[in-house]
Amino acid sequence: MKRQRIVKLLFLTILFLGIGNTYAQNSAVTQVKLDNGLTIILNEDHSKTEVFGMVVVNAGAKNDPKDATGMAHYQEHMLFKGTTELGTSNWEKEKPHIDRIIALYDKLAITKDDSLRTKIQKEINEESIEAGKYTVLNEMSTLIDKMGGTNLNAGTGVDQTVYYNSFPPNQIERWAELYSHRFINPVFRAFQSELETVYEEKNMYQDNFITALLDAFNKNFYKEHPYGQQTIIGETEHLKNPSLSKMYEFFHTYYVANNMAVVLIGDFDSETVIPLLKEKFGQWKKADLPKKQKYAEKEFNGREEVVGKYSPIKMALLGFRTVPVGHPDELALSIFNNLISNEKGTGVLNKLAQNGELMAVEAIEIHNQDYGANMFLVVPKLIGQKLEKAEELVLTAIRKVRDGDVDEQALEQSKKEMYVNFQLELEDFETRGNTIASYFMNGKDANELFSKPEKINALNKAEVLRVAKKYYGDNYLAFYSKMGSPDKEKLSKPNYDPVVTDKKAVSQFAKRYENISEKDYEAKYVDFNKDVQQVKLAKGVKLYAVNNPKNDIYTVDIIFNLGTLKVKEAKYVAELFNTSGSENMSRDEVQTAFAQIGSSYSCSADGEQVVISLSGMEENMEEAMNLIGKLIANPVVSEEDLKTTAKSMISERKYEREDPAAVGQALLSYVAYADKTESKHRLRKKEIKKFKTDDFKRVWNSIQQYECDVHYAGKTDVVELGKIISKNINFASNPIAEDKTVLPKIKNYSKQVVYFIDRKDAVQSNIYFLLNGDRFTKEQVPVQEAFNAYFGGGFSGLVLQEIREYRSLAYSAWAGYLSAGREGENNYFMGMIGTQADKTLDAIKVFNDLKTNMPQMPERMSYIKPYLQQQVITAYPNFRYLSESVVAWEELGYDKDPSKYTSQIAKELSFENINDFYKSHIQNQPMVTMIVGDKSKIDMEKLSEYGEIITLKEKELYTK
Repeated sequence: MKRQRIVKLLFLTILFLGIGNTYAQNSAVTQVKLDNGLTIILNEDHSKTEVFGMVVVNAGAKNDPKDATGMAHYQEHMLFKGTTELGTSNWEKEKPHIDRIIALYDKLAITKDDSLRTKIQKEINEESIEAGKYTVLNEMSTLIDKMGGTNLNAGTGVDQTVYYNSFPPNQIERWAELYSHRFINPVFRAFQSELETVYEEKNMYQDNFITALLDAFNKNFYKEHPYGQQTIIGETEHLKNPSLSKMYEFFHTYYVANNMAVVLIGDFDSETVIPLLKEKFGQWKKADLPKKQKYAEKEFNGREEVVGKYSPIKMALLGFRTVPVGHPDELALSIFNNLISNEKGTGVLNKLAQNGELMAVEAIEIHNQDYGANMFLVVPKLIGQKLEKAEELVLTAIRKVRDGDVDEQALEQSKKEMYVNFQLELEDFETRGNTIASYFMNGKDANELFSKPEKINALNKAEVLRVAKKYYGDNYLAFYSKMGSPDKEKLSKPNYDPVVTDKKAVSQFAKRYENISEKDYEAKYVDFNKDVQQVKLAKGVKLYAVNNPKNDIYTVDIIFNLGTLKVKEAKYVAELFNTSGSENMSRDEVQTAFAQIGSSYSCSADGEQVVISLSGMEENMEEAMNLIGKLIANPVVSEEDLKTTAKSMISERKYEREDPAAVGQALLSYVAYADKTESKHRLRKKEIKKFKTDDFKRVWNSIQQYECDVHYAGKTDVVELGKIISKNINFASNPIAEDKTVLPKIKNYSKQVVYFIDRKDAVQSNIYFLLNGDRFTKEQVPVQEAFNAYFGGGFSGLVLQEIREYRSLAYSAWAGYLSAGREGENNYFMGMIGTQADKTLDAIKVFNDLKTNMPQMPERMSYIKPYLQQQVITAYPNFRYLSESVVAWEELGYDKDPSKYTSQIAKELSFENINDFYKSHIQNQPMVTMIVGDKSKIDMEKLSEYGEIITLKEKELYTK
């Protein structure tokens, strides 16, 4: 349920770090081991017109040398820089400078005298500038763009490192050529500037309290293992003294064929692809691997307590040692965790929060390769409840179930929920790729993932409780975080000259790469009438149905065209709906009824809509529709649930301004839409406190009086589906049309303005840029997309190259000219930079220079045009979102797939089209700059050169 939003940021962050369950689709995996020991894993899936490709390395942050932490992560960054043939115009001339840089860094690592270190760093900068004369910056990214590739990225975990992107099926040979080559003779060029980028990444994490909280927890949970004694990003002292020699040693030790895997998922033929992959990746060398180091973690001696100040509100992390990934007890433990804490709100821990006994609690599984853990994140009531009391409530509830107070029905509910999640999560190719990678990491056949549903089904109550008793005993870590924050490490910007490269240069590899032929592949375009079936259910009620080609899981979104912009109470009422019972069933009975049939529901609201989302097993869809229909018709909220929800929403406001990045987003919304923002246009605390059950009924009834769209993805025939929906849900007989007069319009700015919010605790400045655009027209979109690819298009775009790659002023930077949401509304230009506070003016200057005097590089059309043409192949929406995509296109005036028009126009585009677009829409338009940062680190007089400075207080962005 949505009641526990306070913990979602923590929960999602931990999942992002690689923690979570593994799920899979019902399609076969082909696994081949090459002569060099490389594992090839292929999973054909023809439901999408794309391929997801990944290279997996069985080494991560735990493999970092103790005196060089952050090595695996930094290595990941450097493996985008090219090789002796890729990313260089003349390796023979570049090599002496690279060799000299390696030697200088080794010298720097053993030098303690500050003046000598400064001298060495200056020499490194001078050599970097000389080497830069032969560097072809971001050439790999450009080649990915040229093949229509998307989602180019990499990630370093504690156990593994992965490199991946998606691409059109007809580009598989080019992908294999590029990805096999990038790990042969890599060159860690542009090392000095990339080090600054890693610093910026570290700065970004420092401004988010979750990083320090988890680092401190891990340090006390893993007292011997690198999981706790080292961090992925690395210690600042080690980052200041990097060793390229050690990094090359790390590469040659772990980046060997018999320690790596190649994973492909998507639209290809395995028999055709295997010979190609053998040819390309068979070049990789194998080597003896170092003996795996073992770290003996002792069991906790009863309850071990650690107390610190790491969070804006008090909270506890209760940590139990459990099992590593792939352990025989893993599934039973996951079922137990689902029994006590789940999405449907039926677990004993869910009930603690729902009943107001504490503010929030969540169970989080951590399955690493060597050790596992289960963490219970506990947030006590902010007033009048001690951490000790909240801990006691949680442990009592866990032990009650552990000791047998659970029935078979609840066990079956958990199995069904895990089955539904199993199917839904693996519809995404990237998620499936990471799942398959985990099997490789643990030396298992990836085909085993298909037996997971049967294994879950086979588990009985006795086995689940056996495992719970084994791991949830009296030995655990009670990690208390009281209100406060640890000190942040603040670095000064370096005095380096930017590296200048020949932006027209092309490597020998890229020239050969051009000769690889691409196979014909016909793009699939959305047919608005055939791919999405549209049925009028009633006056003002339209059903959009899409066939589910993958599994037996349905999803439904019931969308009422009224939101908080019309009725401020809508968001609060949506939250209350999630806690409501129906006319004949209590809240708990409703939640249990949905769980019994493997379905779940939730309600949410934004400025324009109230959305009821429903999902579950197709065979029980009609029964779920009956349940949700009764709930919609007459939701009943108890006084107790009203009070609990009110306290939860009010408590969250104590937390919402903690993260400077979140404040930056609120500032952007405020500058763009004035008071019509989520943080401003909402109920005041006193209004929430005064809200009664009669008010809930009044607002909920008003929501139902509006026109409604129903979006369905599943296997039920549309005619039968229409009958089921009409039978179970009573729509208004004369519904009210959406009131478009309340929709926000971006404020018009006729002069340059700078909005500033002072955050003395912020390591980074969060900078946004906004510029008013013209009215949306369909004809302009292809040129607009070409401009975005040129100006702000990822690593190949001007913004990231000039700000991050050349000058190391940021970890994240982007910009683009964005389309309006509806036909007839105005577009807008937006940009963002996250940079160390004392680099703020430098970053703004570079961005402003790009905006007012855009560099002219027509040669870049050689990748922009192919990118626009090829990415059309993979642009077909996921079936879950297909109908809503069509509605969004129709709102913009399209009657057919816009990708078809883009692909036709892209063939004729020229650089003059991009330049003309820039001159008429960007160059001379006034731009608003917004900053959340540390004022003491910024020359405000120089900042005023970019417009009148308007200083705001944070509280002006929020309604209390």
